[in-house]
Amino acid sequence: MKKEDLKIIMIKSASKALDYRKINMKIKIEDILQKILNGIEDDETAKIVAVASATKALKYQDSGKLGDKQILQKILSESDEILFSLDINFK
Repeated sequence: MKKEDLKIIMIKSASKALDYRKINMKIKIEDILQKILNGIEDDETAKIVAVASATKALKYQDSGKLGDKQILQKILSESDEILFSLDINFK
């Protein structure tokens, strides 16, 4: 999968995670991640990236220091670092 495609998945997953939390503040992170993973095809790399970015977005949201827009900007600016930490190989 191309790096650009993975970055799009990261932003979409982070955004969905924030939206699910907004709709239901009591929702468990496991339930949020399951909803996100259900929307991703059988690409394991995409699923790994989605979980990582959604988890990071929720962690930022829990800190209460950033709004949703700032969280998504931070995820995008950290995307290369996130992908590197996951040891993702690009096509």
